[in-house]
Amino acid sequence: MKTLRCAATVLGIVAAAILGTGPADIGSAAAQTLPGIHEGDSRQSVLSGEGPLAAIGRLNLGGTGHCTGTLIAPSVVLTAAHCLYSHALHRFLPPSAVHFLAGYSRETYIAHRRARAVLPSPDFLPNPAGVVDLAGNDWAVVVLEAPIDQPPLPLADVPLGPDTVVEQAGYSQDRAHVLSIDPACRILGRIEGTPLVAHTCDAVGGDSGSPILIEGPDGPAVVAVHSSTGPDFGLAIPVGVFLPAITAYLETDAPADGAVAEEPAPTDP
Repeated sequence: MKTLRCAATVLGIVAAAILGTGPADIGSAAAQTLPGIHEGDSRQSVLSGEGPLAAIGRLNLGGTGHCTGTLIAPSVVLTAAHCLYSHALHRFLPPSAVHFLAGYSRETYIAHRRARAVLPSPDFLPNPAGVVDLAGNDWAVVVLEAPIDQPPLPLADVPLGPDTVVEQAGYSQDRAHVLSIDPACRILGRIEGTPLVAHTCDAVGGDSGSPILIEGPDGPAVVAVHSSTGPDFGLAIPVGVFLPAITAYLETDAPADGAVAEEPAPTDP
């Protein structure tokens, strides 16, 4: 796989990603002012919560903003760990504050579930400055209080070489109430010394945790999770980095060590 060797390039994306990480704040901004839009805006709005992409949903985060998550099992959602960490509280959000709206589109959705547990990567280290986690630990799963009757998207551990054509779909901060998809972006290569891959998908705030997809004979499959964005390219964590840990969880169906505890009291989404 091609690696991006230039140290200045890596440092540039890290610095730029300070502007592009974290959940989208309440509010919006014009697309042309947002880091993450590369050589024109290629995003297309998906107005219906139907079909395979209905497994993608909006994660509402205790009234502080939102990210994107993907249903990968009937009661398990994949997202980015930094979305779930509150720098104000100096800890991960309690599950009662995390709500998943599958197939969300203009105030409608196919299902709403509160989290019963939040399971970040055990190696994730919060960074108050918002600098990118280059170790590939910016992933998490949210365990829902009840399953959702929607086919989940499969995880696919496949090579992501330069010029691999991919898709990315998420709830961008400037289009927060519809799913936006970049239907034909591509992988640029791997960041040298890290497991991360750079991509050209138009992903901005709110797209954190969104899936990088490849279309297969059986439909879309998740090949990476979007972690951060900058003016020249975004960064994503390939499925192979976290697949063993998630597979172990799916096989046991029990909260793992380090899980944020379940909270019983529901709140409004």
